[in-house]
Amino acid sequence: TTTGFSLRTADSAGTDRFAVLDNGNVGIGTTNPTGVLHVVGQCVTGDTLLKRRRRRRRKGKNGEWIEEDYWEDVRIDDIQEGDEILTLDEATGQFVPSKVNGLMDMGVQKVFELMTKSGKTIKTTANHPYLVKKQTNVAPLFAFVDETGIFDSGVYSQIGIGALLLKESEIELNQKLRNVLLEAVSKLNENEITFEFKFKYITPNSLPFYHKLLDKMQEYAKDWQFISILEKREEGRFWTQYLSLLERLIVPLQNKYIVLADHLNKPVKAVQSLSDFNGQGSIVRTLQLESQGTMLLQIADVLLGAMTYKGSDIYKQKIADRAKEIVITQQKRAGVDPIYAAPESSITNVMSLSSLRESEASLRGEGVWTKVSEIKVGQEIATINGYEVISSIKEIGNRQTYDIEVANTHNFVGNGIVAHNTYLQGTGTTTGFSLQTADSTGAVKFSVLDNGNVGIGTTNPGAYKLNVNGNTNITGNLVATGDVDASTGTITTLDGTTLTYTTGNLTTLDLGTNTITDGNFTGNWLATGYVG
Repeated sequence: TTTGFSLRTADSAGTDRFAVLDNGNVGIGTTNPTGVLHVVGQCVTGDTLLKRRRRRRRKGKNGEWIEEDYWEDVRIDDIQEGDEILTLDEATGQFVPSKVNGLMDMGVQKVFELMTKSGKTIKTTANHPYLVKKQTNVAPLFAFVDETGIFDSGVYSQIGIGALLLKESEIELNQKLRNVLLEAVSKLNENEITFEFKFKYITPNSLPFYHKLLDKMQEYAKDWQFISILEKREEGRFWTQYLSLLERLIVPLQNKYIVLADHLNKPVKAVQSLSDFNGQGSIVRTLQLESQGTMLLQIADVLLGAMTYKGSDIYKQKIADRAKEIVITQQKRAGVDPIYAAPESSITNVMSLSSLRESEASLRGEGVWTKVSEIKVGQEIATINGYEVISSIKEIGNRQTYDIEVANTHNFVGNGIVAHNTYLQGTGTTTGFSLQTADSTGAVKFSVLDNGNVGIGTTNPGAYKLNVNGNTNITGNLVATGDVDASTGTITTLDGTTLTYTTGNLTTLDLGTNTITDGNFTGNWLATGYVG
């Protein structure tokens, strides 16, 4: 029929890996070979760089020798069996070393180039799986974003942004904070329309009300999180740096957010705007507000000012110390640094595993392995820096490809992107198939499990080394070193005459004459026994 199988092999998961059709066409990685030999591999090109672990000795400050690990970039076609490479532990979200069990040359195949927004690229076949972030229909949360060190006044050496992330109860919390504002306006004889809480406005008279704000934030500590990011300010580039910091801080986050940012005037000549981040990563939409518009935006200002304060004002220092204590205590419980240096956009050739920790939390249990052919531009895939948005997928022609098998984690980091390993050898499950053959209709007729058990006429030989479902014809001798159990059936000779059993003396059962002969007696076979 040219569609039925003469021979088929499968991995331990039951996925077909090798097929021979009854017209002679051979498929490797496909059950539908269109030519005499049709290879479809889930693999990448030879120039894909993996992170290989190495050890070295160096002298410490006091002249002592220190043993340390480091990671080097190595082409996949130079990887050796036994090498330890960087992989992702999906259960914990951590990057860990795992051993390479084998490298396979998968031949020349059609290849696609997959690129992320940050510029990471990998050349891969269409059916190679990558870890795509799960799509959810959960309503987005709110992120209130404020900035510091924006203006070119020469006062600030750093530029940074802070984000107050609301998990729930934002309406209730906002009302509690607004009640503090109304009390402050009344006691301080201020104008409600113009008065606002900002870190730089702390005075001896307003100090008690800032403490009341922090009281409320501490009361609702489980409902919010504060994160921030700083870097050295470059003169004349405030807008570019501001957008870059916002992208690095918010886009990789795990949940979806509507970003409400303190209003900044976009420079006339600037090309990029906040709205360009709409739909990227965790950002659903961005909006700019005046800080008087919401108490939560004012709180973001107070917390960011507190986390970055380095002045001598004793009143500001009191609020800074208390706010830091609240934020740091909260973030330590969550395992997140409350403030950190801006991460680099690329990974150097030699790196430390500890430098990857910032991206790990967002990778824990959030992805689904998806083939390139099923991935769409705009989706997010796992990378060494967390989830990144796919910016393009394009066919680039035929290239030499390779595949590896990785122990335990069964994935690898290639060019900074997390990819599944697909050179599968079976895992000894005792239920997966190492070999199957089928007839022209596709019905399986012969199976070998990965524990070595063989089934003929059945795909489930069970505990038997050989399990035959159907009549069996043996033209030669059948030698059994154990018992032959026919308790549920009968033993019949093909000629219908004799059965011979030998053990010291020769015993013959003549089914034609109903007689038994051995070295000791000769008699007739009866329904209830024999007569000697």
